[in-house]
Amino acid sequence: ASKVAAERGPGGAGVEGPPPHRPAVREVEVGKEQMGKWKERGGPELEAVVASGAVALLSAKWVVALAKGEGGVLQPRQALPDEAFLSLSQVQQATTGDYDLPVVCISHCWLQPDHPDPRGHNLRVVARALEAVLDSHGGDVAVFFDFCSMHQKCRGADGAPGARVLGFAAGGGGGGEGEEEGG
Repeated sequence: ASKVAAERGPGGAGVEGPPPHRPAVREVEVGKEQMGKWKERGGPELEAVVASGAVALLSAKWVVALAKGEGGVLQPRQALPDEAFLSLSQVQQATTGDYDLPVVCISHCWLQPDHPDPRGHNLRVVARALEAVLDSHGGDVAVFFDFCSMHQKCRGADGAPGARVLGFAAGGGGGGEGEEEGG
């Protein structure tokens, strides 16, 4: 017996496609055992924030592939392709084995004011660790990577820094990511 994890499509009934900067919903079958482990390990505490679209979880396999590719550099959430993300039901389905939850959280100091890792150095370091997690888990795991999992204020849909961020990077003052004008 299996259950399809309930995920509301973005925007509700009658609205086609996801709203800007929100990955498409991909529902998968979640087995009874997996759902039991998900609930037992505190997974429901993540459901509201992921289902709301406030946080999007990356595929560890996608992160590793990006790091191994030519010129692999992370982009902000709004510039990433849909295949970079896992849906809530995909994360629930990955709840197997002896892991608490199949979610890895990553945050690190930004290397530049306009990008946390402009040359992909930290991405490659993180990818090596994620490869070890993937090998021991036997399947994909979700990654919360702050720059890619949360919307980045001061950036356009293409991920390019806005004038305020560029002004800050050039020493023109102003707030950094997440700060209000004049604050």
